[in-house]
Amino acid sequence: NGSGWKPLDSFSGIFDGNGYTINGLRIYSLKEYSNDCGLFGHNSGTIKNLGMSGTVISLKIDYFSDTGGIAGTNSGVIENCYNTGIVRSTLESGNSASGSAGGIAGKNVGEIRNCYNSGAVSSYDYAGGIAGEIYSGGTVSNCYNTGTVTLTMSDNADRETTLHVNSGAITGRGVE
Repeated sequence: NGSGWKPLDSFSGIFDGNGYTINGLRIYSLKEYSNDCGLFGHNSGTIKNLGMSGTVISLKIDYFSDTGGIAGTNSGVIENCYNTGIVRSTLESGNSASGSAGGIAGKNVGEIRNCYNSGAVSSYDYAGGIAGEIYSGGTVSNCYNTGTVTLTMSDNADRETTLHVNSGAITGRGVE
């Protein structure tokens, strides 16, 4: 049915990948799973020393979506991690929900450090190589991106006038 890994909705512990890479993981998330899509849906703990190579796709019908290779939303710490896979946040046509996608985290209100992304990242709203959005208090340090970052608009004619769409090599948008 196209689905794979169900994102861990909420993680608050310490996950040490010990330098291993998760290869070929497919995450195809619909809104019934969570609004946060990634290996970890929402991280409020520490994720470190982990690589991700696979496909993360979030299809949202009428809710927001934060999609990342490691975590959909990060309010904890992600360090020494990387993503080489595809991260995509999509929207069913005709809807106007917002969403963000990042190679490491879709939305960051925590710390991301010593990470990189070389995978393709795309979203219909905010897209960044490391984080789609960074909110007040969120930091990104010593990170880089070599992957492509693109915005894909839906067929909603009012989309460009109702939402602010942004993309960037590191982050798509910073919010105070």
